[in-house]
Amino acid sequence: MDNYKAAYEAVRKQMMKCLNDKKEQEAGYLYIYGNKGNKGLVKIGYTARTIKKRHEEWCFDCNRKPKRLFPVSAQNAVLVPHVHRVEKLCHAELSHRQVIFYCYCCLKTHVEWFEVSCTEAVVVVEKWSAWMKKGPYEPDRLSLREEEVRKASNMDHFMTELSRRGN
Repeated sequence: MDNYKAAYEAVRKQMMKCLNDKKEQEAGYLYIYGNKGNKGLVKIGYTARTIKKRHEEWCFDCNRKPKRLFPVSAQNAVLVPHVHRVEKLCHAELSHRQVIFYCYCCLKTHVEWFEVSCTEAVVVVEKWSAWMKKGPYEPDRLSLREEEVRKASNMDHFMTELSRRGN
């Protein structure tokens, strides 16, 4: 299977899951970091707190000074509904570009790094954030709306349209 087709299938699977997890019902902020030691890679993550607080934690835990690439400043941060699901959708779309490595400072395996340009990462984050803001899930059942399920039956077309609309 082509890499992008596998990524589209991963996106479709994420879309179809109900938002049952409390974590997935929270609003929060998406961010993109870069790091001198990881040239050519970007980290896409989320926080339900402030981006500044998350940045400080990451600096302390991993003993690195990441460069914030998105949003450029804390004032530009946009609150995104179901932010954890949006992060998962971004990761799924870029799964064929994922880089996994072990951090000897925090003693954790980092899975949120991707070999993409900052521009490409921002496009993906903004696209999925805009899609989520349109309310694709039923508010009472937290399942994907029927219209979105129909659209997702042809992921090539869905992803093309999603990108074309500038969502």
